[in-house]
Amino acid sequence: QTSDAIPLTAGKTYFIVGYMKEGGGGDYLQVAMREENDTTLTTDLKPIAGNLIGTFVLPDATVTVVTQPVSVSVSELSTATFKVAATAASATQGPVPVRFQWQKNGVDIAGATDAILIIPSPALGDSLTKYQCVIGAPGAPDVTSTQVTLTVLPDTIPPVILSVGAVSKKDVGIEVSVLFDEPLTTAPSLALANFKLNTGAVTAARYVENTSGLDSRQHAIVLSTTGLTLGTSYTLTVSGIKDLKGNTSGSVVTPFSISKLTWVDLARASAFVQDVVTTGTNGFNVVNGGAAYWGSDDDATFVYEEITGDFDKVARVDGQDASSNWARAGIAARESLDAHDATASRYQQVHANPYPKKFDGTDSNQGFETNRRLTTGGATSSSNGDNGANHPAYPNAWLRLIRTGDKIHMLRSADGFTWVTMGRTDFNPADGTGSPLTAKMFVGLAFGSENGNIVEASRSSWVARFREYGDFKNTAPVGKQTYSIGINFTDDNRDGTLGQADVAGTDATAQAHWNNAQSLNTTDSGPLALTGDEGGVAKTTTATVEWSGSGNTWASTGRGEENNPLTGPNHLLMSGFLDTSADSTTKVEFKGLGAKLTAAKYDVVVYALGGVAGGRGGAYRVTDGSGTALKDYVLALSDQNPTTLKQVPINNPSTPGDGSTYGVGSFIVFSGLSAANIIVEGTTQNADINGTSVDLGVGGAQRAPINAIQLVSPSGLFTTTIVPTIKIEGLKITFVGKLLRADTVGGTYSEVAGATSPFTIDPASASSRFFRAGR
Repeated sequence: QTSDAIPLTAGKTYFIVGYMKEGGGGDYLQVAMREENDTTLTTDLKPIAGNLIGTFVLPDATVTVVTQPVSVSVSELSTATFKVAATAASATQGPVPVRFQWQKNGVDIAGATDAILIIPSPALGDSLTKYQCVIGAPGAPDVTSTQVTLTVLPDTIPPVILSVGAVSKKDVGIEVSVLFDEPLTTAPSLALANFKLNTGAVTAARYVENTSGLDSRQHAIVLSTTGLTLGTSYTLTVSGIKDLKGNTSGSVVTPFSISKLTWVDLARASAFVQDVVTTGTNGFNVVNGGAAYWGSDDDATFVYEEITGDFDKVARVDGQDASSNWARAGIAARESLDAHDATASRYQQVHANPYPKKFDGTDSNQGFETNRRLTTGGATSSSNGDNGANHPAYPNAWLRLIRTGDKIHMLRSADGFTWVTMGRTDFNPADGTGSPLTAKMFVGLAFGSENGNIVEASRSSWVARFREYGDFKNTAPVGKQTYSIGINFTDDNRDGTLGQADVAGTDATAQAHWNNAQSLNTTDSGPLALTGDEGGVAKTTTATVEWSGSGNTWASTGRGEENNPLTGPNHLLMSGFLDTSADSTTKVEFKGLGAKLTAAKYDVVVYALGGVAGGRGGAYRVTDGSGTALKDYVLALSDQNPTTLKQVPINNPSTPGDGSTYGVGSFIVFSGLSAANIIVEGTTQNADINGTSVDLGVGGAQRAPINAIQLVSPSGLFTTTIVPTIKIEGLKITFVGKLLRADTVGGTYSEVAGATSPFTIDPASASSRFFRAGR
């Protein structure tokens, strides 16, 4: 693009504004200039740089060193680490970016521009060298940190074993990995006589390093074995291991178990090593030197298990060598192990990229991605991600992959508890553009270093460290119920899917095994069969659910409508809701509720949160299958920006409509039900209240959302302060609380069994003419 000629005046300052909007990544903006009569092609112009262009800032910023570096002493050939922390702010602009430049003996260290300085393998000659960090910010004068000293001590300590683990290599057999704390002298260390199993035999040994030379703790010996079987524990005796300084280890006996996973090299023929070092049954250092993990090539190293049906897998990425900008370390699910060209498998992956810098000191992608291949042999695409917006906080870059039928859901976390959804992929959408996923999939840890994105001279074998891989496990307490069925109406704008182990809901009735219902109107596609939860165990039920009046599930988050900053699974539970955002009634019908609910009576918990603000509301009730009210209307307004789930006070005023008597909260409880078939209604329409048609909706955009519904037994798990009210008009009684009656005004009052408001007096009960309401 070339603009029209712009007249410029010498000595005057100008600024350039560039607008960029693009859904992927890897793009950039450059600006060049030429004089009006210059005929140089725009493609041959050099970007404006150097002393012609700069960043405009107001010169009032200051740098504050929060944490000074400290001196360290390390053994030679180990790793030394210095850290500094600083902030910068401008009185007029607020916080501003901070830059770092480490110096050794007063001279800048090339590429050392992070808050952390790592010095791998220092020699004795590096002892007593001085280090400091020059810290700057736009508009601020530079500040120099405290100068510290590196002391390097002679290495007199033999190699130490960090871990022993075992995993199968596809088509090869079980391999035992021994990870050490320092580099080894390979020839003497690889002697088979150094390794003895209590059962079985060691047949070969190889030394595995990542040749990148980065701080990866990747100094390992991998042993080929015979005579080992899955499900059995063993011991390995190791001796005679020699480091680079000639220190030799004594005899060390280490127990280990064999992981249920298998690893395979998916990369094309490569000059670089692909390998796996197992650090335990659920920890792996995955080595890869493949060229491409994109298009129809999956040059990855893959550690996997075969899973039939749904799954919910989690892993922590402890760190990765900062190779390519697009290096990918994450959890993948594949239909096959075919990785190239026309047979390359469909797959979904969630992964983390290098952060904060690449090996050469330049910025990396620094974010999370969710790549996939939708058709066999097709191109790779990115289903969603937040490239660079949310940085992997190594060693706590948590990833999670959930399969529910033909949908796969991707999540990330910084603590393994509070999960952020990154999207989902439907491999078999209703428009017929896909096909069902295979029942069995290959699921596990994949790492592709993307050597093809690195200049040839710098290509290498790189490593990603995975820890705590396995099934996602509940970490939240469950409620007091003995049995429950929960349905979660997830949204179609983001993804509020709950994994089977996610425990969500009110404290009193929090449960796992939620039924996820997404983006469909089941009255069009048939009822949805429901799974129950009994003491944390999933149970098949005869119950089904379908709904009408709301043809969509909306998102209360992700579209600028953030009003539920709840944490953990409750955030997912409340992120989607049934509603049409119009004058309407949504009906959710349950059929075939079993005796585990009906025999001891059950409560219905309706979760209701939606929209951008308070002041919107509607009415909720429960009817039987024919529409006869079992529980009268409860009037509710959505809680604006709740931090916890809050129960709506039970209220049944006779003249609703203006919102003044509407309870504020995020869930409603209807207690003491026993019907096998019920309908839960949320409405903003008119209804008959004491013979008068009343508009039940409140607010400019009236809304009676239904995020989720729980059916829980036994009844009575919620304690709510109810203000009893009673009104008698002729033979009809409307009340809140329990309806009580007696033969005389001062007599003994007892509850009218099964009474619901409004209640019609039976004239034949002439001896019972005195009523009151109670708690």
